[in-house]
Amino acid sequence: MRPDAIFRMASMTKPITSVAVMILFEEGHFQLGDPVSWYLPAMAGMQPPTPGAGEPESREITILDLLTHTSGLPRSGEDSRHDQVWGNPDLTLQEIIAEIGQQPLAYPPGTEWRYGRATDILGYLVEAVSDKPLPEFLEERIFRPLGMEDTGFFVPEAEAHRVPAAYRVNQEGDTEELWPTLRARETRMPRAPRGAGGLFSTVHDYLRFSQMLLNSGVLDGIRILSPETVEFMLLDHLPNGVALPDEFGLRYGLSGYGFGLGVRVRVDVAESQILGNPGEFGWGGAYGTYFLVDPKEELIAMFFPQLQGSAFFPIRRQFNNAVYQTIIR
Repeated sequence: MRPDAIFRMASMTKPITSVAVMILFEEGHFQLGDPVSWYLPAMAGMQPPTPGAGEPESREITILDLLTHTSGLPRSGEDSRHDQVWGNPDLTLQEIIAEIGQQPLAYPPGTEWRYGRATDILGYLVEAVSDKPLPEFLEERIFRPLGMEDTGFFVPEAEAHRVPAAYRVNQEGDTEELWPTLRARETRMPRAPRGAGGLFSTVHDYLRFSQMLLNSGVLDGIRILSPETVEFMLLDHLPNGVALPDEFGLRYGLSGYGFGLGVRVRVDVAESQILGNPGEFGWGGAYGTYFLVDPKEELIAMFFPQLQGSAFFPIRRQFNNAVYQTIIR
């Protein structure tokens, strides 16, 4: 493994997109309780199936719903109509949103937590509000100010040798190689760069992003967000009666966690059954990447495998405990 290796970050793109949303929120472009259709009209009128007796009436999806994965959108694999739209490589993000706006929701917004494509819609919200493509906005407002020189939605061919091989865990629990080298499509800008995944980054770059959050929005004198905004992001924003589903606790070590604006947030250490503190936050990605930030300990820890299906193993929980057991006060 090279010290300057470039990793597929997958869903660790989501915290970066969420920071982009909060930059625009700070500037007064919208309020978090605004219906997203005010800015993306194609999403007006999205509704779940007609509620039965005693079930809550639905409302429009808000920006806050998207940040907290309580939007009513189905999980990947739950609704083939949504999956076909998101999986169409020929569509632009604008065309995808127009098609998604014609599909039904899976549940009333604000009533459940279902992890899915919400942050992709936030990426398009950034484009619509800023009038800039998402990659350009991220470069100008986050990557360049923080010195994240190797972070982007593709890897230049000249740097392809820095990308590790990708692996997966198959149904038998065996690890097998997926791609020994970078795929051709990973060396060019995707047709529809998305806020939920797709970034490449390095340990150095993502550490600088994480340090900015730990520093309450500033790094090396460059302020990305205000301290109040970062503190607000790291509250548990899940509505009363809504929690991360049990499957996420078992598979991903998220028992005892709530959800902030784009990141998990530890609320109950005893329930989590892993070492740490209330207020620890972070997220992970489909290739096994994982980061945690603990304001109490002034600690950042990151783990960057390139292994699809890593939830088959308790790697993240083991990594978490390996980090915390080293702390001697």
